[in-house]
Amino acid sequence: MSENEQLSNVELITNDTFERLKSKNNRRKFINGVLYVSIFIGLCALFIGICVVIFFKVETIDVTGSTIYNELLIIEASGIELEQNIYSLNERQIEESIVMNYPYIKGVKIIRHLPSTIELSLTIDTPYYYTLFIDEYFVLSNDLRVLERSEDFSRIMELRVNYDIIEIKTPSIKYSVVGREIVFKRGSDFDFVKNTMQVFESTGIYAEINKINLSNKYDIYIIYNNRYKIIFGNSDDLSTKITWALGIIEEHMSDEDQRNQRERGTIEAYDIKIGSFEGNNQLILE
Repeated sequence: MSENEQLSNVELITNDTFERLKSKNNRRKFINGVLYVSIFIGLCALFIGICVVIFFKVETIDVTGSTIYNELLIIEASGIELEQNIYSLNERQIEESIVMNYPYIKGVKIIRHLPSTIELSLTIDTPYYYTLFIDEYFVLSNDLRVLERSEDFSRIMELRVNYDIIEIKTPSIKYSVVGREIVFKRGSDFDFVKNTMQVFESTGIYAEINKINLSNKYDIYIIYNNRYKIIFGNSDDLSTKITWALGIIEEHMSDEDQRNQRERGTIEAYDIKIGSFEGNNQLILE
């Protein structure tokens, strides 16, 4: 091998070694960089954690949206304690505790106002209906959540004055727990009752309804204006049946105004093709 060839091989080996060393140093620098960054992030997280534990403690609890309950009672039911870490709160547990103790509260939103204030923002439910079950009256929201129970009908009369709640007869009830949705013996009855009530609520007939009977889904009827029993049969085309019944009532009331009477009667609206009105002042509305 010539001297030039030997020098060329030495040069190649030297360059290869240099590149390997350079690559190794680059990897070491990268690993060290990642390590330093990780340590820095860890220290920052530790610092933030310590600050949260030391500085972000509950000093003030505000309650908003409470129109019927005492705010101090709501705070007590929440289980939140002063000096508790503001980020250690179990929001689901707090909401469940408040709702179970005060069922007219539909929802609780927990808002943190740093550094030390917790706001409990309440959504209050409204009573829409009442029903009788095992000699007790149960007050229901429009989504069939049980708001309260009472053996005293005077309480129902009070709610009727303040909220115009409507009596409903439902299919067979399995059980009813305050703060929870009512449970029927047949699971499908819940959707039937809720959907049917939504149809009534969305029409012009709702404001004058005194009683709704849904105990038989094929024999739905209502007491309207304490004067008319309107029979709808099943819930098929219920909106159309309601519109037809209102037309009959409007026509009948116009004639009645001329006679200056308050006649009672039954309106059969289960088939609007053969529907009819029959006056009967002796009609027992139930």
